[in-house]
Amino acid sequence: MRGPVSSSGRLFLCVVFAVSLVAAFRILQPTPVPVISVDELAALRRAGTNVFLLDVRQPEEHQRSAIPGSVLVPLGELEERFSEIVELAGRADTTVVYCEVGGRSERAVRRLDELGLHGAKNLIGGIRAYASSSGE
Repeated sequence: MRGPVSSSGRLFLCVVFAVSLVAAFRILQPTPVPVISVDELAALRRAGTNVFLLDVRQPEEHQRSAIPGSVLVPLGELEERFSEIVELAGRADTTVVYCEVGGRSERAVRRLDELGLHGAKNLIGGIRAYASSSGE
């Protein structure tokens, strides 16, 4: 039978535990998604870049306000309409996803990436940021 753990042994165990916690926290932290600002979006559109705008809000939200030229595919329909989204994104130079303020569109960008559509960007601040700016 061994005696009590020495102070250096306790310190070692504490360090190992702390490093393990940090590693676990990093694993649980989602990787940031690509983003685009309203100003960057406006510049792309002014330059003639073909931008596919994907609105992942609900139909009633889209009816109230929408970025001109955007296509509505509510967040809950992403998977069932994935082939349609891939086709539309394939015709564009850039895919920008938006919602009201950015939370749903961030989830949508993550899900699209998981499904195989890479490079979509989340519009920072969503339609609210767009509406409060000059838009285009």
